[in-house]
Amino acid sequence: MMVFGIHHTHPQYNRHLSADFVETTLRVGVRLTPTPRYTVTVRGALGAVRGDSEALTFLENETETLLDQWNVAIRDPFGMLGELTVGRQDIGFGDGFVVWDGATDQATGWTADIRSMTGAKWVYRAEPYALTVFAAQTNRDYLLLDGLLHPHEGRSRLYGGHLAFAGAAGGLLEAGGFLRHDDSDLDNDTLAMSLRGSYPVPHVQGLELAGELVRQTGTTSLHGGLATASHQDREAWGGHADLIYRWPGTGPAPRPYVKLSRVQFSGDDPNTTAYEGYDPLFFGWVDWGKWYVGSISAWELFNSNERVNLLEFGGPLSPVLQARMIVHDFKLDRERTPGAGRNWSREVNLVFDWLPKPDRVIGLAVNHARPRAAAEAFAGDDAPRTEIILYTIAHF
Repeated sequence: MMVFGIHHTHPQYNRHLSADFVETTLRVGVRLTPTPRYTVTVRGALGAVRGDSEALTFLENETETLLDQWNVAIRDPFGMLGELTVGRQDIGFGDGFVVWDGATDQATGWTADIRSMTGAKWVYRAEPYALTVFAAQTNRDYLLLDGLLHPHEGRSRLYGGHLAFAGAAGGLLEAGGFLRHDDSDLDNDTLAMSLRGSYPVPHVQGLELAGELVRQTGTTSLHGGLATASHQDREAWGGHADLIYRWPGTGPAPRPYVKLSRVQFSGDDPNTTAYEGYDPLFFGWVDWGKWYVGSISAWELFNSNERVNLLEFGGPLSPVLQARMIVHDFKLDRERTPGAGRNWSREVNLVFDWLPKPDRVIGLAVNHARPRAAAEAFAGDDAPRTEIILYTIAHF
């Protein structure tokens, strides 16, 4: 079960668009194992918005219920080794950078945490390797957030394969290939090749290098933020590089850490015939400071045409209370408004997680963002934004 609530004021750095609303999600699921070979998963979500969010999400006092998971997992089907899962299910890899969300909740865009698509997924494990092959489609018209914040609705079909290798010393290497066909007026046929890894630095206890690189090709009718009658080749890049240091310690208890990251998604160069803008595909929220990048600015840039420098540090305040602070500096990869430059915003996320039991989490996040010249030109105002988020997760 997950309960998630968020309070928003001053969306989009514009006082004239100020919304004041509370968004809440309740998600409950059950997993049954009638025999050792079969597992059945059913999960539902209820989302509600109370107050006026029309200036931000075009909703006011909205409620929606959704059966976001229903699937059957079969071990060693038809004499094959591995596990086959059929039905509506989560399909995500690594940081959720390339493939994650496949559904858009119509009421609670921030807190729904719906990541499922309908399809089939086969996973074969032979330690230290894991191979995944899948085919899936989105369940409703999805808002393709590709281009200059002009959403285009349409369903998508997604195919892919993913190979992961987990090293004995704690390192990780993953490679994936993903192909998306969409039925929106953008007609995106995007091929994404992903390489992700982490590497503990020898002889320096607690120091780790990590990152992911994605190369995108294919075609799109997107030009200047709008759909056109012609198709352009897509030539895009995205990725992140991380340097992480955790203070030495023993046992499973959390340790203080500091993390420095660079995140970048290419933007379109209007002086070329190709389209260089990064297709966000189905990126999803995994944890604070990951995809989405930031909590406030992510809803204006949507993992495309952006460069982010990120500094994160945290650690335990007590055996059951953890705290972390994440500081973001957002810039555009390509200038959006002529003469406004590329400086977009600065954002700080302060997060507290209280874990009274191993299967219980109660969290509080206080996030604040201030626009810079590019965001001010886009929004037509310079109002800062603050959000307060309260969430709880329980497993039983």
